[in-house]
Amino acid sequence: MSDSAQDGTAVDITTYEKQELLEKVIDKHKRFLDEYTSELSGIENRMESLNSVISSSKQKKEEMNSKLDILAEKRQLFYHQAEKELDDLKSLAEGDSAFLKALREVSAEVSKAKTQLPPEEEKKIVNSILENLSSLSPDNSNIRDAVALAKARVNDALASSTELSSIKNSDVDFDKEKADSEKELNEIAPRHKWLENRIGSHREALDYWKKLSSGQENEVKA
Repeated sequence: MSDSAQDGTAVDITTYEKQELLEKVIDKHKRFLDEYTSELSGIENRMESLNSVISSSKQKKEEMNSKLDILAEKRQLFYHQAEKELDDLKSLAEGDSAFLKALREVSAEVSKAKTQLPPEEEKKIVNSILENLSSLSPDNSNIRDAVALAKARVNDALASSTELSSIKNSDVDFDKEKADSEKELNEIAPRHKWLENRIGSHREALDYWKKLSSGQENEVKA
């Protein structure tokens, strides 16, 4: 005999009618469905946001790489144009040995500047080129114009190089942004799959118990 029976205390045992029991089972599945559906919605919103970040990072990196290519081409083009102006100057100043000697020194500096150099070293060489060109004081207006054009092209080349250098390493940020988003996606994907499966199971169970409950009610009415 139980302790409760021995001391005369009544044991409160809850019993349910079949229909009431079915309703409680149905409520349980509805509760789980609401809970899991809400969580799934939050995860899917997060996944959509992460996929957007990944797509945006890819696009930004592609755009940046395209810009880097354009800037590198412009840099080389401007130096090439500067060299052409210097060649034209040599033709215009033919016979002026001192002037031609100065031009050859400037041409050598331009050839060095257009190679792959650290930004500060390139800037130092360009400053020397500009100073040397400025030191030339030709009387011929055609020569003065050619010198001015050569200086302008060298300045343009340096500007392209400076911009190129300023954005050159930005792809590290895009890669990290993309990698972090992909990592988080991989971490939440299993939970997303589990929730989908559980929601499917609870929906099937809910349909089953609803049909059973409906049949039970019909039997009672009959």
